[in-house]
Amino acid sequence: QVFEVFGPVSSPLYILRFNSAEQIVDKGLKEGLTVYYAPSMKEYTGYILVQELRLSKGSDASWKNDHEPPLEALDYSDDEKEQEAKRKLKN
Repeated sequence: QVFEVFGPVSSPLYILRFNSAEQIVDKGLKEGLTVYYAPSMKEYTGYILVQELRLSKGSDASWKNDHEPPLEALDYSDDEKEQEAKRKLKN
């Protein structure tokens, strides 16, 4: 399982998580090994388009289970944007 993704979007680095050290040895994996992905297996992979990522609004604050916070828990730096978001949520 991919546990963490870090580095630049254009060339990300991945941390893989295993249940035990024996799993790593059994699979013949070693630190620094090049790992490939399978983009055609849609149940496991997907493309992230950089342009769409730039347009999306996210939060760098972690929420429960490392997910984005829900709309009602977002913090705003602009009072007008906060009021607008609350109006949208209410409607």
